[in-house]
Amino acid sequence: MKKYLLSALFCLASLFAMGQTGWFDNYTESQNTGYYYYNLYNNTLFPDSTVQVLYGNGSGGTSLYYVSTQGTGEVFDPKSYMYNYPIGSNSYNVDSMALRYLYHYVYEPGAAPDTLIFQFYAGTGTVSSGAAIDTGYFAAQPANGFPQEPYATIKYDYKKNLGTGAVGQYKYILNASDTANTIVIVPTNGANGIAVSAKKLFAFTVSYRPGFKYKTGDTIDELISPRPKNLHSHFRVLIGNSTSKDAAGDFEESLTIYKGNRYNVDPNWDGLYIPGTAWFAYNQILWADFHIRTKNVTALAASNDAGITLIANPSGNICAGSQLVKVSLENFGRKTLKSAKINWSVNGTVQTPYLWTGSLDSGFKASVTIGGYNFSAGSVNITAFATLPNGVKDSVPTNDTARINFTVNPLPVFKAGNP
Repeated sequence: MKKYLLSALFCLASLFAMGQTGWFDNYTESQNTGYYYYNLYNNTLFPDSTVQVLYGNGSGGTSLYYVSTQGTGEVFDPKSYMYNYPIGSNSYNVDSMALRYLYHYVYEPGAAPDTLIFQFYAGTGTVSSGAAIDTGYFAAQPANGFPQEPYATIKYDYKKNLGTGAVGQYKYILNASDTANTIVIVPTNGANGIAVSAKKLFAFTVSYRPGFKYKTGDTIDELISPRPKNLHSHFRVLIGNSTSKDAAGDFEESLTIYKGNRYNVDPNWDGLYIPGTAWFAYNQILWADFHIRTKNVTALAASNDAGITLIANPSGNICAGSQLVKVSLENFGRKTLKSAKINWSVNGTVQTPYLWTGSLDSGFKASVTIGGYNFSAGSVNITAFATLPNGVKDSVPTNDTARINFTVNPLPVFKAGNP
């Protein structure tokens, strides 16, 4: 498959709002909706923890340490509030997915190409009942009012370093040109994709298979001085961490296999990938994208979405002079609207924006006086639109704006006469 620039997915993401298909980007969209704010990190992916990798230490320097992450993945939750346009209760089809990465290719004579193995899963339930995706709940932050948080994960075969129960698999061959790219897009099941029932989850896992031979103590990062002798190609995934744990109904999380689990040496391990929310200090996601098709485009409302639905005053035929400009502000989003910026113009001339604050529940409207204007005789157009609901980017810009055209009549002329 071809690789594309990051901007390609951002352009495609808007398609879902207009039709039946589009990209779901769990990192970028979470920033847009304000549901989570993830700090972005990178993590080395390698199947064997006997090799070493460069990392930053607490003193601001760099050190070598053995690789700890042997496998990773991500869960797609169709109802997640982090997305601009959640699917809700609709069935859907996943025909491709994308992984954000960093790769540095090191040429080694006689080495085979490095390979990524993607595996795909669908459904919801428990592994004991035969489901590919295992779900459940564990304690989150009881002190903050969130005693339970859902997890979703995949059963793991430590002998093969692969997940089990996959409904599809794809192998991607890396080469030197991948060093210049930051995203790889792969199909899930050809043109047919993978069908997922309503409200069910989709997930993928990915493992890295080096084509070179390595020895205990080799390094897979060449940015060290003095340079070590046995240098190898370096593949990293991008991970988002958030200290927020307020998603009592959100399955959005990464899947990870660590050293102790890779070799089945942890006696407390249940044979599953570790979900990102298992870390009690933060939520974790793998920066990935899912290309979704659905027959029903009735999606849940976005988290932060406000718009001007009506310009109530002035309207009709009025006389020249000063008038208050009043609009109707509506909260289309799921979150309570606390603030918004209302921009407006008269005949194309931009006026001073009005900064609204208050408390407007989902689906409710408020009448807002955004300013005054001294109208002259003639035809007038007023345009008003809302931006920055709750201080973040509006998730649905298509419902932001209202316009009105009306006529301003000249004031009548009174002529003085004899008593």
